[in-house]
Amino acid sequence: MEVMEERETRDGVAVEVNGKDDEDKLTTCRLCCHLLNEPKMLPCLHTFCLRCLEDRTTAASTTQKVMCPSCGEEFPLPVGGVGQLPVNMFVARLTERRRAKTGQVRCLLHLY
Repeated sequence: MEVMEERETRDGVAVEVNGKDDEDKLTTCRLCCHLLNEPKMLPCLHTFCLRCLEDRTTAASTTQKVMCPSCGEEFPLPVGGVGQLPVNMFVARLTERRRAKTGQVRCLLHLY
């Protein structure tokens, strides 16, 4: 991806100056900084990799509440853990499209 020198639009969507467009932001996990794998959506609508959330909730499993790493909102763990949170299908499709365009494979941290 090229680094743009000024704000412009691509297909009607604004793109940022620093070269990281909105699609990059939506498809990158803010915890591991890799493309999202199994993107799970929290009640506050922030999205993270399933594995990243599982890693963060291991210590919190006795409290049955988890705090969003982005906004700090606390929410109860669903029965069955973070794996039961809804998949962010919009972000999942964007991530797969981006992965196909760039030829990227899944992050080694997230392979099971």
